[in-house]
Amino acid sequence: MKIGLRGGHSANCLGAVGLRNEYEQMQSLYRYVKDTLEKHGHEVIDCNSNANTESSELREGTTNANSNKVDLYLSLHMNSFNGNAHGTEAWVYKDSGLAYNIANKMTENYEKLGFYNRGVKVSTGLHDLKYSYAPAIIFETCFCDSEKDIEIWSPDSWKTLSFNICNAIDDNIKEKEIIQEVKSDIKATTKNVTTGLNIRECPSDSSKIITSIKPNGLFHILWTEIGWHFVSYYDYLGYVSADYVKLLE
Repeated sequence: MKIGLRGGHSANCLGAVGLRNEYEQMQSLYRYVKDTLEKHGHEVIDCNSNANTESSELREGTTNANSNKVDLYLSLHMNSFNGNAHGTEAWVYKDSGLAYNIANKMTENYEKLGFYNRGVKVSTGLHDLKYSYAPAIIFETCFCDSEKDIEIWSPDSWKTLSFNICNAIDDNIKEKEIIQEVKSDIKATTKNVTTGLNIRECPSDSSKIITSIKPNGLFHILWTEIGWHFVSYYDYLGYVSADYVKLLE
């Protein structure tokens, strides 16, 4: 399947910011969803945007999806309201068909993680749904300003969060396979580290620290960005600075 995928809004139009930053979180989730889908034979079209306004970044996303003639357009988001609302939900254009069925499975999968299932909702006015030629889903993973949701979100690894999206798209994608893939990547250890190498939620020195890798600790690199590696360390997934990483043969 050819899938148009985007995470959050844009670096210049962040979207919701609460206990977590929607754009940063969805960009991290985007990368792992993309990687998992591609490893299972799907083609993923990058529909992210760097636009300065919400209307522009929405338009760029659907234009890219439409020009590439995707089979499904998926937009990943975090909700926000007043700190009291919580749960997972999805939006689709109509209450039948491919997008509706996948969206139902996504919300059901996230319900199994502990999120309240707010269900699949129908809208003919939301941009991504209205202007996408392909069946489209806006998946609101949880509320970024809800302590209840973040208590579920943060302990879960990116591989768990992404698996429950990918499995809804393709039920041949199994969680055990993803764990095996994580363990098969590049081995590495720390360098020039005396107290520990911080694993962060996002590729930024200001991002939240998930845990630390002890000096000379072993971990696996899943992918690399400018200045950062996305790594697996025991049950933790996150970003470490490439300056403090030594690759092992």
